[in-house]
Amino acid sequence: MDPLIPPQINAALQIAILVILSASMGFKRKKKYRQHGALTLIATVLNLFSFLLVMLPSALGKEIVQTQPFHAVSVAILSHSVVGAVTVLLSVWLVAAWRLRSETKDCFKRKNLMRATIALWMLSLVLGFLVYAYLYTTLIP
Repeated sequence: MDPLIPPQINAALQIAILVILSASMGFKRKKKYRQHGALTLIATVLNLFSFLLVMLPSALGKEIVQTQPFHAVSVAILSHSVVGAVTVLLSVWLVAAWRLRSETKDCFKRKNLMRATIALWMLSLVLGFLVYAYLYTTLIP
């Protein structure tokens, strides 16, 4: 199954999502939680579309994953897929639970889950760029 968006465009989108998340974290540090949440919502929606339109079809269509599941590339693709899927689910749940409320009391209860989600997001991003570098560039032989 081929992705609906070329991998190069998705890589650029992932960099844009990283910039949006960085700006979101800046708002959080300034205690502007509504802006932090709004940018996190944008990043989550973009990442969800990226996951559904590019990453999932691409991972399902990789013959090496199906024929050689223990090959290093297959393990990297599967690791990225699992971490990415968990991250997407957590981020969607966190944004849905918040629903752009002005009250932040409930958000502080989820602080540790938010930290775990951003750590997983960064891990997924690194794994994704490694997979991208291997599959679509000559950086990794």
